[in-house]
Amino acid sequence: MGQISVNGKAAINGTDAIGGATVFSGDRVVTQRKSMASVSIAGGSDVVLGELTSVQIQQKENQISVALDHGTLECLSAAVPPIVVVARGVRIVPGKRDSFYVVELAGDRLRVTANKGYADLESATGTVRIQEGKTLVATVNAAVRSKGRIVKYAIMATGIGAGAGLALSLIHTNSGCAVSPSSVGNCQSPQ
Repeated sequence: MGQISVNGKAAINGTDAIGGATVFSGDRVVTQRKSMASVSIAGGSDVVLGELTSVQIQQKENQISVALDHGTLECLSAAVPPIVVVARGVRIVPGKRDSFYVVELAGDRLRVTANKGYADLESATGTVRIQEGKTLVATVNAAVRSKGRIVKYAIMATGIGAGAGLALSLIHTNSGCAVSPSSVGNCQSPQ
């Protein structure tokens, strides 16, 4: 599927990675502190892992999927096959040929920057387009305790662009009820 280049220490499926080694579909690549790795994929796509990053790379039909566990990825995605990053159930899909975007997942914080072209962030609640030169910051998979049980919420705070405004949305994932200052208390918790 691709070849790895390493600067520092990285592993493929728990074994030390050597520059030029082949990365196969299903392989897990992990970088160590002060290290980077790059996977060059046939068709002209590249995935660059920053330090302390863990991913699993898979090729399915005409798409390459990179499951980001944690860390930072830089993706240069050729048109075919496109590189789709999946982070906690959210898909980041490149918009056009030679899209270049950066995805960072640290804890519950997801940050996506479209440096060239655009990227679509697809989640269970819809799709958000991140235009070239813009950044989206979101909190994903936050769990909250309510009356002794865990209730899942998807909290999305987006700041797109330089000083362009901030939108906050809190969605109860079990009921789909949107919570805003005017509707607090109007949502029913599932039984």
